[in-house]
Amino acid sequence: MKELIICEKPSLAKNVCAGLQLNKEHFINKADYYESRNYIVTAVFGHLFTLDDIDDYTGTKNKWADVKLPFIPMDFKFHLKRDHKTSKVDKGIKNRFELIKRLVHDDNISNVIHCGDADREGEIIIRIVLTEAGNTKPVKRMWLPEQTEQTIAKAIHECKNDLEYEPLANEGMARLYVDWLYGINLTRYASVKSNKLLRVGRVITPIVNIIYERDMQIKNFVSKPYYQLHSSQETKGHVIDLLVNTKFDEKADIEMLQLQKSLNSSKTIVKNIEKKEKVVASPKLFAQSDLQNYLSKACAYAPSETLAISQQLYEKGFITYPRTNSNYLGVKEGERISILIESIKNKYNLNVCMKSHKRIFDDHKIESHSALTPTFKFPAKEELSEKELNVYRAIFNRFCAVFCEEERRVMETIVELLNGKTVFKLKGVVPLSIGWTKFEAKSIDTEKKSLPNLKIEEEVKTQFNIISKKTTPKKHWTVETLNNYLKNPFKKEADSEEDEYKNIFDGLEVGTEATRAGIIENAIKSNYINLKKSTYTITAEGIYLIETLNKLNVNLQTNTTASLGKKLKSITKNEVSIESLVTEVSDYLSDVIDDEVQVKQFERTQVSLGKCPVCGSDVTENNKSYTCVERSCKFTIWKETNFITKIGKKKLTQAMIKSLLAHGKVKVKGLQSKKGSKYDAVIYLEITDKYVNLKPSFEEVD
Repeated sequence: MKELIICEKPSLAKNVCAGLQLNKEHFINKADYYESRNYIVTAVFGHLFTLDDIDDYTGTKNKWADVKLPFIPMDFKFHLKRDHKTSKVDKGIKNRFELIKRLVHDDNISNVIHCGDADREGEIIIRIVLTEAGNTKPVKRMWLPEQTEQTIAKAIHECKNDLEYEPLANEGMARLYVDWLYGINLTRYASVKSNKLLRVGRVITPIVNIIYERDMQIKNFVSKPYYQLHSSQETKGHVIDLLVNTKFDEKADIEMLQLQKSLNSSKTIVKNIEKKEKVVASPKLFAQSDLQNYLSKACAYAPSETLAISQQLYEKGFITYPRTNSNYLGVKEGERISILIESIKNKYNLNVCMKSHKRIFDDHKIESHSALTPTFKFPAKEELSEKELNVYRAIFNRFCAVFCEEERRVMETIVELLNGKTVFKLKGVVPLSIGWTKFEAKSIDTEKKSLPNLKIEEEVKTQFNIISKKTTPKKHWTVETLNNYLKNPFKKEADSEEDEYKNIFDGLEVGTEATRAGIIENAIKSNYINLKKSTYTITAEGIYLIETLNKLNVNLQTNTTASLGKKLKSITKNEVSIESLVTEVSDYLSDVIDDEVQVKQFERTQVSLGKCPVCGSDVTENNKSYTCVERSCKFTIWKETNFITKIGKKKLTQAMIKSLLAHGKVKVKGLQSKKGSKYDAVIYLEITDKYVNLKPSFEEVD
């Protein structure tokens, strides 16, 4: 008898076979699976199944307007994923499911080993396949925090009964059901009422709304002037800037003028000097959102890009599980980390050492997965693309910074000055040792700032003048500020409340560490928001989406979504049932959906990018393509092209399209090859009877 190991991806199946070879297993590749003396290893391709649509339940294809909403299934059902264009089940998916079904029912298989990714999503992907295949055999769970051969070889002997992961699976299924109820019902409702396709979701909508509200605040902000007193004078070769904190509305404010006169007629005297040597702690280990924040600043990577690259590194065995929300390690990981540190010292001769304090190891700060770290498998430079190398270096260097043997020490000087009754403080910082900054200089918040050599009772030269300033609005959301907000949207409220109320805000977040980046990317692809130079802004269609939902009284704002997310987490703790949560969402949808409400359709201002080379009409942009406005004309350039966007990692911009329409060609710099190297190419427009193609050439263009 053999054990059947079902992995979430083919790449994981290969890694599992490599790991089990350390246990003297020798595998034969049989195309769709691997077989050894004790195991058969196969894989799904991520989600093989998806929830039925409304038409699947009704048995007929209906117009959206003809379906009574809300639609609440008595029982949620699944079907094999279909091709979006043909609506037919993908042949490869069907064949893989039939293979797994055959293997599950093979008399030579004693039990199944569930080897989905070590997260909620991975848990339900394999479970759904086993349920649909009608499995009745025992299921064990292999949990892999990293995909190194050594970890896999050990994990195969530590498998638990998959029933121990039932609460995690329940949360995953509840999320599927709840997201289906919100997405299907509210997307149809808003689209029918506005006569325009509007994608509504439990998490995507509040994220768009957050950006919308901030941009509207900025747009409607009225700047007002105010005045302050400021001195900038030189003492002992150093310019000392002093600012009176009080703000005045009028330049001729009597109180301000009197204060100015008083300050300038009095001496500014050094009253106290405090010097102390401080140890500056390193940044904490990365959670996924922290890694996204860091690489957004360092490399201008979008959150979805950082997540995708870190997932690749995980699947190659170079880093631990990437979709973590913790900055801490488990206490039991101490031995692994200690050995890893010795390996780094021996291989790279770096100044790192084991540390065991609670700022690094704390079981209470880990929900499911510990912080990102490198593994014992160190990549050679040529094994990684440029972007993979950047992400790996960020994780590796942060690990070394946290475990750096030398402390970072600074001498901090605080000088207290007194002019009459007005107190000023000067702060200077001088580095004494570089410590962990040798690994991560970009994370230094305090740059060197020296002060003159002052003495108590010494006079500092000052001359206070009136300076004019203007109030400014809050800044647009950035990758870092939005990530931090979505992780803890009620931080201010939680910090200001009494202890007995803190549990109300504890655990509230919008989306999860594993899903937020992908959802934000979907909002960008849906043309609801823009991301440029790490800054988010709302689009005209995003404004229309939110204002339409407001008119329809659809409340998917931060508090609603965060509260629902906390209830979903409570399912894992067996505090809430799937049935009760589905009922709650169903009741909300019944209350909010109103057949009598109607909203005005969105009107897009079409901007011509040039003339169609086929018929001469205007070419404009929509969500997925650049296309001719003449409906009978077939001219379309899809935004998602093979070698430019998918491989080359470049967006087709309006500027590129304008050049293609005007000249038939455009030079594109910085395309990425399959191996990750950069190159430049000239892209030509090729028009055939059926298609519009973009063809690369490597000639030089002026």
